[in-house]
Amino acid sequence: MKFKRLLCALLLGTVLFSAGCGSGGKSAVQTTEETPTPTPKKEGEIVDMQKTEKPLEAEKDYDNVIGTRTSTSTLLLITNQTGGEIATIYIRPTNKNAMTDDWGDELVKGSFTLKNGDVAAFYYEKDKKDAAGELITKYDIRVGYTDIYKNECFFRELPLTVMTELRLCMDGTGQSAIPYARYKTASSTTDYSTLEDVKKRIGLTGIKILSPTPTPLATPTPVAAATDTPTPEPLPTEVPVYQPTQDQGAAAASAYIGQSLDSLMAGLGSPSGSEYLDEPETGRTGYHYYSTFTVSTIVDSAGNEIVAGVW
Repeated sequence: MKFKRLLCALLLGTVLFSAGCGSGGKSAVQTTEETPTPTPKKEGEIVDMQKTEKPLEAEKDYDNVIGTRTSTSTLLLITNQTGGEIATIYIRPTNKNAMTDDWGDELVKGSFTLKNGDVAAFYYEKDKKDAAGELITKYDIRVGYTDIYKNECFFRELPLTVMTELRLCMDGTGQSAIPYARYKTASSTTDYSTLEDVKKRIGLTGIKILSPTPTPLATPTPVAAATDTPTPEPLPTEVPVYQPTQDQGAAAASAYIGQSLDSLMAGLGSPSGSEYLDEPETGRTGYHYYSTFTVSTIVDSAGNEIVAGVW
């Protein structure tokens, strides 16, 4: 019994000794919190978050815009000085050998009209090439008007790629007016005009009125009288000279020289017959037969038919 009590006392002492280890009661266990190391971002991750599209060049916002504005496009300002209000605009590369007269898409699409003096901003790609891989340097422009009775105008073989400013103009008024362009380039201060080139292209340079020219009668030389030859009777003192007078219809038609055939027909009516020939000097030439006179015309590559002569 004593042995059991002694054994219990020993066990109790051992427990108490273990509980009092590390004076101060509870054992202070210190834990060290590690500072998290920032995970390095993959290269390009931050850049992608801040990436923005390359802004276009700072340019004025124009009210009237045709073409597509991109970071590589070229801007050309086109001013309407034709005297009419433009409603449609077509622009295409010049191609004299084209088998069809295809103008592509109309560019305004009803978004605006250009009154006389208004400006349109045209954006186009300057480095376009044709099917043969050649750089395109010349373009044609076709415009139509809000006035349905006003003819469309054509401006051909324009060197748009060197232009900084383009004005669509009109020489004259009414049906006889001739559309042409004026422009400036970055390399010169000269104001260029296509008027003379247009006149040459449609055959309006060096045209003469074809009308009969009277040939004066030659005065006969008297023959010396021979022996036993009867003396000729004296000639009349005054020799009548043929003076042709131009038919009134032909005179009226002559006033249309340089104008379109449509305008002549609107004023004088349609001819009784017509035919067309390919002349070596003037190209395609039309002959229109009225009852007392004939009208000749010259047809350019665009189909414009201009009165060239009357006889």
